[in-house]
Amino acid sequence: MQSVFIFNANRCVGCNACSIGCQIENPTSSNLLWRNVHSYNRIKHPALDFFHISMACNHCASAPCLSSCPAKAYTRDEITNVVIHHQEKCIGCRYCTWICPFDAPKYYPLEGVVKKCTFCNDQLKENLEPACVMACPTGALTFEFNDILPTNNSMTGFYEKCQPKLKIIEKRKKMKAKATVTPRDRKIIAKSEHKLQSKISSEKDWTLLVFTLIAPILTGAFAASVVGSITIIPSLFITLLCCLFVGSFLHLGNKKRFARSVLGFQNSWLSREIVFFAAFAVLSTIALFVYMPIYILITTALFGFAFVFSIDMVYGKLKKITKFNIHSSSALLSSALYLSIFIKNFPVFWVLLVIKLSLYTYRMAENRESQKYREIVIPMSKLFLSGVIPMFLWVVNPEYGYGMLIISIIAGEIIDRAEFYFELETTTPESKIQTEFLDEL
Repeated sequence: MQSVFIFNANRCVGCNACSIGCQIENPTSSNLLWRNVHSYNRIKHPALDFFHISMACNHCASAPCLSSCPAKAYTRDEITNVVIHHQEKCIGCRYCTWICPFDAPKYYPLEGVVKKCTFCNDQLKENLEPACVMACPTGALTFEFNDILPTNNSMTGFYEKCQPKLKIIEKRKKMKAKATVTPRDRKIIAKSEHKLQSKISSEKDWTLLVFTLIAPILTGAFAASVVGSITIIPSLFITLLCCLFVGSFLHLGNKKRFARSVLGFQNSWLSREIVFFAAFAVLSTIALFVYMPIYILITTALFGFAFVFSIDMVYGKLKKITKFNIHSSSALLSSALYLSIFIKNFPVFWVLLVIKLSLYTYRMAENRESQKYREIVIPMSKLFLSGVIPMFLWVVNPEYGYGMLIISIIAGEIIDRAEFYFELETTTPESKIQTEFLDEL
């Protein structure tokens, strides 16, 4: 039996009674709401439709939070099929807050854990209505038990791929408006729509930025040492490995439960990233001081590549930055680039560099930002550091400029990865509503 919310936008007046009812029933240490009411056409332009959407956790049949949690802090109730989050198991990694398209899990920094809507599961088991449903004065929000999942929900701001348990009552067709949207109106309305803040940024998540910058260097360097092209300096290598561990550790809200981060290996790319990193770190460190057979060294290098591939897969669940969903700062591509330059295989190096620069140039053309410094200065700096300087050094003297070539590539990678975090977007009802509203203009 499925617990299903039913929402009728024709009846919703945007009074927020559902949000208040939820907050009274589930008091928390913060003003974060588990149920939010979003408005379409907030300035109420007469030529455009105007309505509200009440949204909370929809306890999806294919819930990304449940399948991707590295700590297995989510379960599904066997009786009501409600997705339950267990705070006592949460490590505070915030990954579920990134990938949920309904913005349901909320991170509480003071407690270092995530909390979310429970569908008032205890009340459901007693045949009582959820608090939000009881509080709705117009009957816009109701619920039912149903064996069949709702389908064909085409409501604005909705995301159907994860099979949410929310049934949408189709909006009545609006009357043809006498007013029209003029070009001047479009400019005013577009400016009135505030820029939504992403849940991820290079400022807030600087530890992850450092982590994803160092990882490709270490994996590429170790693979090069297996080939015999370079000799690793143990103190430097171990120091950088420690930086990786500290960076990932500091990101967690509840560090005492760090060991739980590997429990979701079967389904979670974040767990796989941690496991592969641990295997690579341990084996590569031992290899620095103890002789190991070549097949162990190759296995360690493969663990390293699996580690950086997992990094890419973790972010791959977020909103696509380009239609190819391949970023020029891909950790796996960067690791291969470093490997090629460390073993001095310059034909492969130039091929990989051209691929990365092509991806970067394409992305800049596809996602132009309004800020002038981003349109000109940063892209030109990246192309200069990762393209012009390496080519110049190669033409003048490949051997003499080898050290400067590596420094130039690293500098370009720093710019590219910082931009990656700047451009990351998470899908939320509000972002989808804003996108569809601006498209309608």
